[in-house]
Amino acid sequence: MILSKELMKKRISVLGIAVLLLLVFAGISYGALVDVVPDDALLVVESSNIANLVDFLYSDQFSSMMGGSVDINKQREEVNNTLGFDALDPEFLKKLFENGIVVSLTGLSETAFPEILIVLSPKNKLSFLNFIKALEKKTGLKEEVTSYKGVNITKLPIGDLSGDGPKEIAWSMIGENIVLGISIVPVKEAIEVSKGEKGSISKSANYINLKNRVSAKLGNAPFFLYFAMDKIGPIVEELKAKLPKEAVNSLENSLAIFKMMKPGALGGTSDENGTKLYFTSEIPDNYKKIYADMTLPKFASMNLFPKNTFIFLGGLMPLSWEDMKNMLPPASKKAVEDSFAQLKNQMGLDIEQMFLNWLDKEFAIGVFDPTGMLPKLGLLLGYKDKTAAQNALNMIVGMVGPSLGGQPQDKTYEGLSYKAIENPMFPLGFGFIGDRLVVASGIENMIDVLKGNVVGLGKNETIGRVVSHPNVTSILYIDIATSLSIIERLAGMGGGLDEDTKKILNAIKKVKDIILWSGYEKDGYTYSWLEIENAK
Repeated sequence: MILSKELMKKRISVLGIAVLLLLVFAGISYGALVDVVPDDALLVVESSNIANLVDFLYSDQFSSMMGGSVDINKQREEVNNTLGFDALDPEFLKKLFENGIVVSLTGLSETAFPEILIVLSPKNKLSFLNFIKALEKKTGLKEEVTSYKGVNITKLPIGDLSGDGPKEIAWSMIGENIVLGISIVPVKEAIEVSKGEKGSISKSANYINLKNRVSAKLGNAPFFLYFAMDKIGPIVEELKAKLPKEAVNSLENSLAIFKMMKPGALGGTSDENGTKLYFTSEIPDNYKKIYADMTLPKFASMNLFPKNTFIFLGGLMPLSWEDMKNMLPPASKKAVEDSFAQLKNQMGLDIEQMFLNWLDKEFAIGVFDPTGMLPKLGLLLGYKDKTAAQNALNMIVGMVGPSLGGQPQDKTYEGLSYKAIENPMFPLGFGFIGDRLVVASGIENMIDVLKGNVVGLGKNETIGRVVSHPNVTSILYIDIATSLSIIERLAGMGGGLDEDTKKILNAIKKVKDIILWSGYEKDGYTYSWLEIENAK
């Protein structure tokens, strides 16, 4: 009996979830696996930490994190009923992937469907063959064996699915490795690589260089992903001929940026203390001198937001808006200018003149002081033209005042003058503190930090460590425990949380804080770090 479309789609959905989870959580595999991946692959994920992943998927922690929406045991039962084989048995999965797995995107088919190549080498090859045989027996599908360059390839149809998706899966043995393709094309490519007729990604200079850079930061990281972003441009060019005119026009603005991209890599580690992810990519050639000569301003916001800031987003602006706009490819620059012109014609707002042209040095948003009924909020902006900044501030005050039901009043605190709207629920202050423009519901708290009356955010251990890294350009920090306590408090005022939301929040409480920051290295690479620290 041929598998129905509905059951086939369900099986593909289950397998899709499994592959996605492997991409996210698994780690570096044995080098022999990646040796058969072609050097023009768009994406390569190496992974070996499958046992830990399987244990995690079957744990109560994973179930809690999903809020009960994903029941792996129920999925296991459905797959067993569909295939007649317990393919999600945790011990089966551990044995199948105990020598690691490599998942790669080797290209796109003529219908723009991804060509996926999977390489694995289970110690017991029968575990893989048993899975295939069980699938054939349950579905009535018949395999077809063909030969390519002296190597046998087994093809298995996967049903009469509509659309331009794959109609078969194919697999072969290359040495001790099993190569599996969502079509026969990537399997043939793997055979060509094994015979030396096509280059291997493991010998690619870009791949080796990025892998070494990630290893230098993380050591023997249990996760590595390589993304050939430089190949996106040519693919987009090929797609243009197959897309409708309106879709092509929308691609034109992005195509120039795609053509400048360089390969990137992501690595990660995870233990009882938390998770670290590190991404790096080479700076586009036409920007390298700009970055090499760039001098970054200091994060002044560290000396204006108080230490009890529990959500912070900040970025430095070493270049003026005009400079940043001129860095864009001509098509993208024109698209930005056209958008602003349209906004000016329709609403009378000249965004560039009123705001962007005077911005300088830094911008930051912070949420702080969790002790009140509502936390306080601050917006901080650097400027190069105080008169232009003052005009923009007056416009903001004029727009916000009526909505808060109050008129701005002149006030002074610690010798600094500012304007305030005394709304009982959300009072706002507007003014210049140091050399930054500030709009905040807790402006006096920020003045206290400037005057040394209150400890600043720079004394936060996590923030202080991050800003010590070279050439940091942006930071996002979230104190999870404090944020959740406020969510629960506000929810309690509104009637409480439903049970599913409570489960999700309880799972998130295992995290202490999250911080993401980006910057650049003087040797021509940008980088980003993501750290998730577990609660003790």
